[in-house]
Amino acid sequence: MKIVIVVLIVIPLVFAVGACAAFRKPKQEAPSDSEGDAKSHRPNSFEKFLAGLPLPTGEPNPLRKDLYHAGDGDEVIGKAEKIRRVKLRISRQDGCSIPIEYTDNAPHDKSMSDQKTHLPRLADEGQDDHKEETTLILMKTGGTLHIRACARHKSGCPAKIEVVK
Repeated sequence: MKIVIVVLIVIPLVFAVGACAAFRKPKQEAPSDSEGDAKSHRPNSFEKFLAGLPLPTGEPNPLRKDLYHAGDGDEVIGKAEKIRRVKLRISRQDGCSIPIEYTDNAPHDKSMSDQKTHLPRLADEGQDDHKEETTLILMKTGGTLHIRACARHKSGCPAKIEVVK
């Protein structure tokens, strides 16, 4: 009986001490240069694993096709009620570097420019290990997607770009 009474007293006491210790910790201040910290941050293996997982968006693909070939014609993307994200992955390549461009229909400010990238991404186009993937942000006003052929293959570029769901 004495053990039960001691346990009933010790458990709330331990809980109270833990709660006091948690609330006494000082709040962490936001870094003064958060953009600089974000650029220098190297993701750990768990963050890389999470980045590789497909997220259920519940949204249909805003593009017409699920698979594009290098050098396909331009695709006009219509207006929408919100900004859309499209993740593209190069699924077949033969030493190719495919230029991909998204041109917004509406005029934009300095912070939002037309998006230009390559697949696989070049060294100055991101620091993660997923060089074969890129994400485009499609604006509400719509725009045009350009998937160019590589410079190596003058005609009949074998590269294929798939839309990741």
